[in-house]
Amino acid sequence: AIIGRSLVAARFVAALGLAAATVSASPPHAAFATDWPQAHSDLRADPRVLFGALPNGMRYAIMHNDTPKGAVSMWLNVNDGSLQEGDAQQGLAHFLEHMAFRGSKNVPEKEVWPSLERLGLGMGADANASTSFTHTLYKFNFPHNDAESIDGGLLRLRDIASGLTLSQSAMDAERGVILSEERLRDTPDYRAYRKRLAFLFPHSRLSERFPIGSTDIIKHAPVSLIRDFYNAYYRPERATVIVVGDIDAKAMEAKIIGLFSDWKPSGPAGAEPAPAEVTRRGAEAALYAEAGVAPSLSFTWVLKTEADSVTRERGDLTRLLALSMLTDRLNTLASGTQSPFVAAQSNFAPLDGATAWSVAAAIRPQAWHAALDGAVRELRRMTEFGVTAAEFARAKEQLHAVFAHAAATAATDSDSANAAQIASDVDINDVYMNPVDTLAFVDQAFKALTLDGMNGAIRTFMGAHGPLVFLSSPLQVDGGEAAVVTALTAAEQAPLTRPAEQAKVTWPYTNFGRAVKGAGRRSSAELGTTCVRF
Repeated sequence: AIIGRSLVAARFVAALGLAAATVSASPPHAAFATDWPQAHSDLRADPRVLFGALPNGMRYAIMHNDTPKGAVSMWLNVNDGSLQEGDAQQGLAHFLEHMAFRGSKNVPEKEVWPSLERLGLGMGADANASTSFTHTLYKFNFPHNDAESIDGGLLRLRDIASGLTLSQSAMDAERGVILSEERLRDTPDYRAYRKRLAFLFPHSRLSERFPIGSTDIIKHAPVSLIRDFYNAYYRPERATVIVVGDIDAKAMEAKIIGLFSDWKPSGPAGAEPAPAEVTRRGAEAALYAEAGVAPSLSFTWVLKTEADSVTRERGDLTRLLALSMLTDRLNTLASGTQSPFVAAQSNFAPLDGATAWSVAAAIRPQAWHAALDGAVRELRRMTEFGVTAAEFARAKEQLHAVFAHAAATAATDSDSANAAQIASDVDINDVYMNPVDTLAFVDQAFKALTLDGMNGAIRTFMGAHGPLVFLSSPLQVDGGEAAVVTALTAAEQAPLTRPAEQAKVTWPYTNFGRAVKGAGRRSSAELGTTCVRF
């Protein structure tokens, strides 16, 4: 993706200190992609990447990269996650991820980690995996690009694809590890997140199939249920091999073709759940109150995710700008001594065929009502009166600076950073683009986007539906959720005044006195230094 997904998720969000949800989405029109999205898009894929597919349906993306020199990252993305689990399999997609490091056809269990360590990989830092709602990702970052590392890495990915041992004894030994993860995650903030996700996506399996799963199933499920899931969803047409590093792309392609072409599905394909239902909703509110939860107030707009294209990416740009300007307004309010806000941040999350666009603010919990009133007021002012030219220019400058930095540093992005970017786009079926092309796209889009156009887009985006307001509070709220709903209704109907014009500030630091001249200079070749006296 250019704007709304991968590049911004990895660069824009990180650079501005925003919080993006660490969950992934299904592609908008299919449960998984069977070809590369650039074949159906007017966006150009990064020419540095060799994209391909095998006759069995497995795809691959190979990229030569010199940072770090002599290293290579080899990753495997499988489009399966907790959303694909049956009722009796809840948590087994994640369990299967763990079992991938418990022995396979070519690597017995006792040799899994020693063999990786001999190639210079550390557990967690260089060899790791993760499971989300929609995908499982295996990541191996080798410090060396010698034949032993490359052949060993590809063989490890091939074993994960269809050669896992999946023994009952190994599963029994791993249960405690997964149960400890479940206990660590079971926090007030996690429970608030689950409540918020169910509120935003009421007609989706998202609220029923969290990756950590059911503790009862984790404790008692037999390995046969994992094997059933493995055979149903670890299939070549659902898999993508990603290789980035100091390698010859054509030679790597030949190795992948030779090793993965004989991968055939085992048994019938698993059923694919329907994506989240996205309907137009009015202003709604929900509450989660529990001691220990972080006090916050979020405003979210849930939109269906369209296929990646120039039109969609330009729409994503306007939504990012709108979120940025609303966030700036709330942060301006936060600077007041009596403000109910602490700080605000933007947030977007592609989830199960939809995207949740949000602005969330940390608040003083005892002042949630004032925070709600203030945030709704600023939101209504933006939609009814529009934003100013100065706000618009500032938001564009901030976003443009991030893309410009990404383009300037693209040549020095690490293997793992590039692999993560490709994997992110693979997961949501977006076009992986070169950051230089992305910057050019942003420049053109900004030239075409007028202030009137921006204000019209804000009204369409933020004013035509929603917002979905979610309050999390460590204090009990008098009246409960009904009180929050009532407060939102009152704030939406309250009289509204146009914001006061801000006085133009002239930068005062323009004269720094008489320029000085150097009075002497000496250099030391031995130390490599030059001393200048003024």
